[in-house]
Amino acid sequence: MPDIAAALATAKQALRSCTDSHDLEAQLLLSAVLDCDRTHLIAHAEDRLASAQLEQLQNLLARRCRGEPLAYILGWREFYGLRLSVNDAVLIPRPETELLVDLALEHLPQQLAAAPRQPPPATVLDLGTGSGAIAISIARHRPDVQVMATDLSTTALQLARMNAASHALENISFHAGSWYDALPETCAKIDMIISNPPYVAAQDVHLLQGDCRHEPSMALTPGDDDLACYRSIITGATDYLLSGGLLLLEHGHDQRQRLLALLQETCWESVQCHDDISGIARVIMAKYNPDHSR
Repeated sequence: MPDIAAALATAKQALRSCTDSHDLEAQLLLSAVLDCDRTHLIAHAEDRLASAQLEQLQNLLARRCRGEPLAYILGWREFYGLRLSVNDAVLIPRPETELLVDLALEHLPQQLAAAPRQPPPATVLDLGTGSGAIAISIARHRPDVQVMATDLSTTALQLARMNAASHALENISFHAGSWYDALPETCAKIDMIISNPPYVAAQDVHLLQGDCRHEPSMALTPGDDDLACYRSIITGATDYLLSGGLLLLEHGHDQRQRLLALLQETCWESVQCHDDISGIARVIMAKYNPDHSR
């Protein structure tokens, strides 16, 4: 049987034709087989693999070379410094979506711990939560905030609940249903609504490339009308946001101007546009003002 160093070299070579991150991915897959961290691979480079371990590694490499997303093979993806379980029922969290969390944490009302009369906690609603990445990241960094997360997929919500439990979060709740229909009838007004909804048009070639080929289509595309989900979210937001509350939406690289047109119709002001770390148009944020009109 090969030692760890030889197995790692073989894995890198096998992955070279299917990913630009072959060195890192080889380490991650071998670490998964050996149930160890990546530093163990270096410290124990001369340890030999058992035959069952070698067979498992070969199976994982074959899956990756067939194009299966690394996150699904490993069963997890890191997002905003947190390890989150993922499977083929949910969209794989992307690094660019962390901008939504950055902006949410920056603009959420700050609770005054020393105030003699405590105000009610700020509330955040994450629509279409999937794995729970956005909602869980906010809840983890702001324990004083109450987070609600919705999704149409009960399978996705089951995974999101598991992810929240793995990080021992008690300030988050999950609700099944389509957008605002998932909320309880007694839902109070909300400080912030945030969403990374399906926004890829059904005919977009990106759906046939990379990880998108394996991800659930309902998490990627709303069909031929790529703004369909945004229309539902923007229209419904006015029934739930507090006056002065914020709406934050992730969007595609070519959708910003059309979203601006939707938000400029009524009730929205202080609209801000934000690019991701690669300089690509990514997030739009607007403040709700029920007295504002164009």
